[in-house]
Amino acid sequence: MAYKFYSPLSVSECVQRLKANVWETGASYKDMTTPLLGRVDEQGFSVRRATGLRNAFAPYFNGTFRASGGGTVIEGDFGLSSVAQVFAIVWVFLWLGITCSLAAMAGFTLLLFYTIAGEVITQLDADLIQALRAMPVVAVSFPIIGLAFGIGFPLLFTLLRRGDQEWILALLKRQLSAH
Repeated sequence: MAYKFYSPLSVSECVQRLKANVWETGASYKDMTTPLLGRVDEQGFSVRRATGLRNAFAPYFNGTFRASGGGTVIEGDFGLSSVAQVFAIVWVFLWLGITCSLAAMAGFTLLLFYTIAGEVITQLDADLIQALRAMPVVAVSFPIIGLAFGIGFPLLFTLLRRGDQEWILALLKRQLSAH
C-alpha cells in the first residue's frame, strides 16, 4: 500500500528534519540516540524504527521527496529489506528440503527393511508389527513440521514488529509537519 502526504516545508528542510531523526545505517548501534535508523538524502529515504535490536524483518519505509506547490510531497511504501526477503525464501525451502529428504529417507529405509526382512516381520509380535506399520505415517509428518517451522519463524519476527508502520508514519508526519 502506497502512502502519500504533503508537507508545507521545502525538500531541503524535509531532508534536514528527517536526517536529525535518523541514525545512519552502518554507524554503531550502542550510541544510537535517534528514533529511526536508515538513510536520507535529497532523492529519498529508507528508514525503520530504531529499537537497538537487530531484526531483519522490521518494516522499512522507503520514500521519495518531490517539490510541489511551495512544499513537498512525500510518497513511499513499507517493505522488508531485500536481505530479509531472500533469507525468508531460503529458510522456507531449506526447512522443506531437509524435512522432505528425511521423510524420503525414512520411507526408503522402511521399504528396504520390509523387502529384506519380510519373512522375519511375520514372526514378530503383533504390537511390534503395528508400530512398524505406523512409521510411514510419522515420516509423512516431517514435511508438515518443516513447513510450519519454515513459515513460522519469519512470520513470528514480522508480527513482533507489526506496530512499527503506524509509529513510523506518525513520526514522519509529525517531524515534517505533513498531512
